Amino acid sequence: YYSCYKLDFTSGTPQISEGDLKLGYYESVSVVTDQNGNERMYTDGLKVLDGSDQLMKGAPQQLLGPADGNTGTATQGALSVTDRSNNDIIHLFTTQGIDGAQNGLRYHNIDLSLAGNGTSENPLGEVVEYDFILDFSSTGMLTSFGSCESDSVWVVGHKMNSYDFIIIL
Repeated sequence: YYSCYKLDFTSGTPQISEGDLKLGYYESVSVVTDQNGNERMYTDGLKVLDGSDQLMKGAPQQLLGPADGNTGTATQGALSVTDRSNNDIIHLFTTQGIDGAQNGLRYHNIDLSLAGNGTSENPLGEVVEYDFILDFSSTGMLTSFGSCESDSVWVVGHKMNSYDFIIIL
């Protein structure tokens, strides 16, 4: 996703489409797909939507993420990390925008195996936990990296108005 554009990889060749996306921002977008490229969930750090483009069950109307109402966005302000031991568990991290509300670095837990707006045969997932504060003074620029030698994933963020980084294992 970027602005009102969507890339679809399900045919093997990337297809660009323009449409009515449910996201309000072009920054801070994070998408989780299955192995075939089908959307499982996506977010702009404020709304968490399931693969049917509906607000995911258990999600509030708006997370305390990169914006304050309709102002402020964060570069790389939403990061989805798939749990290395269970592909249905998504660890979503969001940060405040540099020009938005002081919302800090937050954690949200999503279980895509739960029925949510779908059915038990075709689950669309649910937000299990949201807006858990990890650090009060962070801003955008989230990234993560793992190692082939362990199941650990490191999430790295940046503190507001400093050269300090936040590291979460």
